[in-house]
Amino acid sequence: MTYLRYSPDIETREPDEQESIDGIIQGMTQESQTVEKRDGHAVRASHAKSTACVIGKLTIAPGLPPELAQGLFAEPGTFDVAVRFAQGPGEKLGDRVSTHRGMSIKVFGVDGAKLPGHDAPTQDFVLASGTTFPAGTAAGFLSQAKK
Repeated sequence: MTYLRYSPDIETREPDEQESIDGIIQGMTQESQTVEKRDGHAVRASHAKSTACVIGKLTIAPGLPPELAQGLFAEPGTFDVAVRFAQGPGEKLGDRVSTHRGMSIKVFGVDGAKLPGHDAPTQDFVLASGTTFPAGTAAGFLSQAKK
């Protein structure tokens, strides 16, 4: 397996990417508002129904090979985490409904640069049960969300 070492120059912004992001935010907001009107309370626009939330520790082992020792994993250490398991859709479905599942990990006490407006010392990892993400770009995600 060949690993790709992260650097800012490997990411290329798509034309009109911010407009796509704004469209995603608008669509997810509308979805939450629709569910709120129907069910009497708002839920998240995706992964609305939690099935479990747990707390724990994430330990970064010393001596990771260079291709793995990047970002949060660059230095050994231990971090508090909160882990959430949830269904994929933006509405609360019965547990027997077959749909994709997700898991998110919030790591606490992480220093470093943050996205604008997010200054908390945390880092989030979002995982899903699918083998690939359904869209490779913001425009692709927005297009699929409109179907």
